[in-house]
Amino acid sequence: MENKHVNKIALGTFIGLTMALCATVRSIPTLAATGWAQISYSIFAVLFFALPMI
Repeated sequence: MENKHVNKIALGTFIGLTMALCATVRSIPTLAATGWAQISYSIFAVLFFALPMI
């Protein structure tokens, strides 16, 4: 068997990519209409999505 080097992304990178997926240009009007509550809900959802990876 060959030893293949597998690159893994860090947890912070994974959380950043997930937040970038949620914060697209199309979601900006929704974020503007709901304010800080929607941003905190998004952060809450991303953190609990990434929790099993810790």
